[in-house]
Amino acid sequence: FSLLPQYRGPAPIQWALINGEPKTVVSVFLLDEKIDTGKIILQKELNIYPEDTAVTLQERLKDLGFDAVRDVLDLIHRSGLVMPGSAQTGVGSVAPKLKKTAGQIDWTKPAVQIVNLIRGTQPWPGAYTYLELDDRNNVVRGFSRAKEEKENNNVARDFSDDEVGTISPANEKVVVAPSFFDEKAGPRNPVLPVCSVGQGFSLAKKRLIKILSARILPSPFAGEGQGEVLSHFEKGGLRGIRDVLPGTIVAIKPAVGIIVQCGNDPQTNRLTFLLITEVQEEGKKILPADVYSHGARLYPGMRFVNLNAD
Repeated sequence: FSLLPQYRGPAPIQWALINGEPKTVVSVFLLDEKIDTGKIILQKELNIYPEDTAVTLQERLKDLGFDAVRDVLDLIHRSGLVMPGSAQTGVGSVAPKLKKTAGQIDWTKPAVQIVNLIRGTQPWPGAYTYLELDDRNNVVRGFSRAKEEKENNNVARDFSDDEVGTISPANEKVVVAPSFFDEKAGPRNPVLPVCSVGQGFSLAKKRLIKILSARILPSPFAGEGQGEVLSHFEKGGLRGIRDVLPGTIVAIKPAVGIIVQCGNDPQTNRLTFLLITEVQEEGKKILPADVYSHGARLYPGMRFVNLNAD
């Protein structure tokens, strides 16, 4: 299932998707002593759809493959059983078997490359990342206002505008505005998130998350520079973040998904963004991304990371 001599090897479908190829080919060829180097008998081209994954593309190629085999048998019959074929031309490339580590997302890459990785690594190894956790081995949690005040031995009350986004000297926590969830719709529930303080956040452990579905998203900000992202965080109520790193959650949209900052587009040198729509935490069931974010208490400013990057 490749345009030989390109993608010789056991995983041509996966690598064609990972590399963002716009089309692929069913090749019928003769066997020789080397892998996928024999004479080409017939080739049938197939366009790759933007929504194709390795699973769906393989099914479409199977159907085309049956047609190709029938055509080859007819060709052999008409040629008097003389085996046709022509030597492969062009520069060859390889499509090696995928390793588990091939699915780990590098958030410094532009969003289009991450989407292609998600498409090409299904169903195995799957595209995955790690969610940073706090020192208590939990996702940085949200606390109700009453609970937070009770833990501080104070009377339950609303936080003032001056307190939102500030550091509490008593417990070294930063208070985040409820509107951080969605600036227009307001808080999804009466929860006031509280997170550890550090560069971004002081986090020590990580949780494996598979990204099953995502798409490229135009910038959710007025521009696509780092300044617009920082301004978004400050507008949402969190102050003091000095830098926004790739993999940072910049927004969570109810009934839509999680928006994550990725690397720059190499052509425009502008930030790119990914909308994650379906995820699966290791050992748990598949969920819509926004539903998972609610249960896991995710919010903008938290970060997905590459295990080996930090």
